[in-house]
Amino acid sequence: LLMGGGTADLAYDPAPATLQEQVGEVLASFVDSLCSLQRMYGDDGLLEVVMGGDAGDVEEGVDLQELVVTEDYDELVGSVQSSLAVAFARIEAHKATYAALQDMVRHDAALDVDGLADGFKRKAEVIAARADFQAKRAARREAAAKAREAAEAGGEDDSSCPVPEEKEEEEEGAEEELEEPV
Repeated sequence: LLMGGGTADLAYDPAPATLQEQVGEVLASFVDSLCSLQRMYGDDGLLEVVMGGDAGDVEEGVDLQELVVTEDYDELVGSVQSSLAVAFARIEAHKATYAALQDMVRHDAALDVDGLADGFKRKAEVIAARADFQAKRAARREAAAKAREAAEAGGEDDSSCPVPEEKEEEEEGAEEELEEPV
């Protein structure tokens, strides 16, 4: 069962009818093939070498064709045909399951894995930069809070605080710049 290159459907290679035909030809020629083989048991020259002087005592062998009983042959043909029918039924069941997922398979085959890897790398870099920015921002806020506490404890006014409100707005703008879509 193959997924055709440019086709939208699944296809058999060979077609089921062709395969059944080929199997039928093989089975039909089975008996003829047996007739063309010579049994060693029926070869007088071989028996004379193997049996020595007792070769004359051995009964003449039976041809292979005679060993194949018609019922056995018919059973073989029936079993092969039955096996093929079961195999094609299973293939059809798999085909029905696979057909539903065929679009997903085509989509997966078209994915640019290298491009995805670069995208994930960029996203990781943005996340790391954002975390670094947040850590620096928290450190600046903590330093500003300590400076305010020190100024209040020393009796100084708030105008000497090192973090003006404009700086806070600037930091928020910088964070928005980091939030570019990946």
